[in-house]
Amino acid sequence: MSVFGYKAMDPDMCCRGFKFAVGETYAIDGMPELCERGYHFCESAYDVWDYYSRCDAIVCEVEALGVVVTDGKKSCTNRIRIIRRMNPIDEGRLRYGHGYGDGYGYGYGYGDGYGDISKVLEWEV
Repeated sequence: MSVFGYKAMDPDMCCRGFKFAVGETYAIDGMPELCERGYHFCESAYDVWDYYSRCDAIVCEVEALGVVVTDGKKSCTNRIRIIRRMNPIDEGRLRYGHGYGDGYGYGYGYGDGYGDISKVLEWEV
């Protein structure tokens, strides 16, 4: 069963010295271990900011195709596919969070009026 999530990376699409590319699948032999080995990602888009700076990172949507281990915030897999780099609007929503508003885009904060970016991201998938 696939698990979808989000992976933050440096602007050159590197993470811990490893270069990724959109559309590619990567695998390691053996079982993944959190903070030790495997490809790390977050199932919630907002959790990526616990591990990367909002100013420097890009975010990609990913699909974990192998064994997944998680601590509830961070997940790790032994096989991952980079689906797409989020577009600038999506990245901006993630960087600046959500606001609250009337559903038409008028409200407080940097939100889209819906109040919760995770719902918007689910609609776009």
